[in-house]
This record gives sequence, C-alpha cells and structure tokens, in this order.
Amino acid sequence: MIERVRHAHVTADETMPVIRRTRPGIPERWVLPGGGVEAGDESREAALRECDLGTGRDRC
Repeated sequence: MIERVRHAHVTADETMPVIRRTRPGIPERWVLPGGGVEAGDESREAALRECDLGTGRDRC
C-alpha cells in the first residue's frame, strides 16, 4: 500500500491553496494538494512538498 498525504492550510490572508483537477470525461473539480510519501519521508514534509509541486508555491 502506498502512503498518501493531503495538505490543508489556511494562509495569513485566509485563503487555502487548492488545485483544479481536470481529466477527459470527468467533470472538473477542486482538490487539496497531495500525493505520495517517498521512502524516508515524514508525512509533514511529504505534504508540504506535494503542496509546493501542485501549486507552484514555495512552502505552502
């Protein structure tokens, strides 16, 4: 089983980073950034990395 993480974070300006998910044949939806935990990762670090990758931000 692959461990997965999601990152919910409210910023100082009271916004929350989300990603618009689009796939052919499936209605678009907004999701929290997330992804897989790599070997040796702590869940918190993996969640922050996946948020950065998903949103293009530096340290969500």
